[in-house]
Amino acid sequence: MPLRKYINRIEKFDQLVREERTGTPQEFAYKLHISKRAFHELKTELIDDFSFPIAYCHKRKTYYYTKSGQFKGIFFEKDN
Repeated sequence: MPLRKYINRIEKFDQLVREERTGTPQEFAYKLHISKRAFHELKTELIDDFSFPIAYCHKRKTYYYTKSGQFKGIFFEKDN
């Protein structure tokens, strides 16, 4: 997968989690335009490899962050 597409997907993931409007895992996968299996792989990667503090509320049917913060994209910043 091209890096830009991957970063865009993570940005969308982050936005939906911050807004607490992900829906169920199946709905979240649909919103990201990926399969449920790919969603679970992405979620696991974000939690295990990037330490995203993600939890799921069964009552509200949404994922949320257990700590405040947000994803910051990866960009090259030139030196002065």
